[in-house]
Amino acid sequence: MGYWSFAGYVLDANGEYDILIDNTDADNVYVGYANPGTLISAAGWKIKKLPKSGTIEGVRWANGNTDMNKIWDNRASYTYAAIA
Repeated sequence: MGYWSFAGYVLDANGEYDILIDNTDADNVYVGYANPGTLISAAGWKIKKLPKSGTIEGVRWANGNTDMNKIWDNRASYTYAAIA
């Protein structure tokens, strides 16, 4: 499938999430969070991108926000920006 999936969930201050990590891109790692059971082809994800090399200068989020309205399958097509 081209990404890693953790069994179970991640728990943070906002509740529990399914998490996917895509490490197949040559330059970046994508990390997606969604409510349990959200399809990868459905809107309902928040996605961040991290560079594989160099300095990480803040987390870059799809469309510059953490709204859970992104589609995991479209992760490479979003514009990523830090939250102002």
